[in-house]
Amino acid sequence: MNTSQTCSIEKIPADILLEIIKISIADLNSDELRLPPDAWRAVIRRAPELWTTIYGSAPPSQMRAALRFSQNMPLQLYGDDGTNPVPGRAANLLLAEFHRMSVFAMYVRQDDFRSNVSESLLGATCDTSLLESFALWIGGPEEDGGDEELDSAALDLFGGKAPPRLAKLAIGGCTLSWGSPAFGNLTSLRIASPNRCGSQCFVDALSRMSSLEELFLTRCVPLNFGLDHEDISMAVDFPRLSTLSFDDHMSLCIALLRRVRFHCLAHLVVIAESCERGGNEEYAYAALFDVCRSHLELYFFTHPACHLAVESTLYSMQAAALSMSDERTGQLEDVLSLSIALEAPMRGRALVDADLLAWSFSMIPGREVRSLQCRLPHHHQLHPRFWTQTVSAAFPRLEGLFVDEKTLHCVASWARWSRRLRRRGASPRCKRTEYTYLHRNRRSLV
Repeated sequence: MNTSQTCSIEKIPADILLEIIKISIADLNSDELRLPPDAWRAVIRRAPELWTTIYGSAPPSQMRAALRFSQNMPLQLYGDDGTNPVPGRAANLLLAEFHRMSVFAMYVRQDDFRSNVSESLLGATCDTSLLESFALWIGGPEEDGGDEELDSAALDLFGGKAPPRLAKLAIGGCTLSWGSPAFGNLTSLRIASPNRCGSQCFVDALSRMSSLEELFLTRCVPLNFGLDHEDISMAVDFPRLSTLSFDDHMSLCIALLRRVRFHCLAHLVVIAESCERGGNEEYAYAALFDVCRSHLELYFFTHPACHLAVESTLYSMQAAALSMSDERTGQLEDVLSLSIALEAPMRGRALVDADLLAWSFSMIPGREVRSLQCRLPHHHQLHPRFWTQTVSAAFPRLEGLFVDEKTLHCVASWARWSRRLRRRGASPRCKRTEYTYLHRNRRSLV
């Protein structure tokens, strides 16, 4: 190389060197910072914009460095929802700079929160002039059972006022009164802790959230919702909501879905538990399939469901419907995900049987479904008519049927039935019968 055409790092303009550093060093908390020469370190320390992102899993020394070198610029704190808790002292260190936070996400252990953090948090959150996203998770000590429901701390966040810029709110292990003004202008809300209240109070709170685009609710629908004698004066209208996910008891899931209206819903996730079977031998969860389908009819009209995946055990079932979001690329999009956990069997029978599976098929319009994938390891005794009649009636344009090997003889029955129809001149549309496993990644199903 011609040395006359090179220059030392000290002579590179600071703005250009800063862009080089941004590209070459993705994480200021990594060991890569030990490699650059002193000139690079000097530029890094003089560039506060490089220090505005703080990770809750970082050591306190790195947090202090970020707070110092970021000077007075707005900060973004990224934590997680249950893996790396922020120690109490480090949490207080960050809360002291809460007035600079535009993004705040922190996971704190319950014992640390009660002893060290709660007072600092309530005082710090009174200054929210820059806050755009707030997430707080409070978890129990490691020795506690992971499935136990923790006592939720009732918090008076934000000084009882609505942060002017707050658009995203997520809380878990703590509660915020449904009457809080903070819910008013949100585009995304995630509540993962019991926040039970009266039905009318709950409906009134949801009715004020007309700007919501994403809503995630876990165990916070009032226990008497839809069952009490309160005068619930209105249904809840969500003009902008595109994603809804909630986890609760079966009756509460159905009651809530019956009282809400959507205009652009495109993703629905329901986890329903504690379902009981009535004496009339009809499944109480049949209504859940119907109400889920009714809310997605508008979306399925323009984006027909083309793939359905069903996975079950004796006492649980998961179903996922996918539609073609881009016909040019064949990109699939998750639209509806339904998970049902059932109680103990009645009279020694498994609660997941052919009737439930047939109802699951009805939760989406079957006119354009081309591929059905089932993982039914406990249902190898399904009658062949289930495949030859129920499936074919639900999905008249089915081209691919994928079933795990334990029900392979049922697929063989489908194949024999198909050959009989072909000999009669009425060939079915199902072109392929294969067997495979249902993977966790639903985008790889078909």
